[in-house]
Amino acid sequence: MANTVWIGLAHVRPWATNRALGDSSGAFVPVVGLATDADDLATLAATLLYHHQFDTVEVDDIELLSIRQKKHNVEHDLLSMAKELRDDDKVRLGAFQVYRD
Repeated sequence: MANTVWIGLAHVRPWATNRALGDSSGAFVPVVGLATDADDLATLAATLLYHHQFDTVEVDDIELLSIRQKKHNVEHDLLSMAKELRDDDKVRLGAFQVYRD
C-alpha cells in the first residue's frame, strides 16, 4: 500500500527527565505523516515522541489530510509540514498544547 498524508492528534506525557513542557503534566500535539494507514501514523508518531522522551497516551482523530481539509480548516503550519514529508522524514509534530492536572 502506498504512503499517503495522514493527520492526527497525539496525547503525550513527558518522561521525568524531560523538562520540555516545564511543570506541565502533559500535552496534546497535532501530527502529520506519510503513512499507509491510521495505525501506521500512530506508530510513527509514538516512535518520534519516544525519541524526544515522551510517552504517547494515544493518537486519535486520525484521518487522511485530504479528507480533513474538506471538513475543517487545517493550520497553515501543518499544511507546510505535510508538503515537506519524505520517505526518510515521515512524520512531523505541530505546536504542543500543554495542560496541568
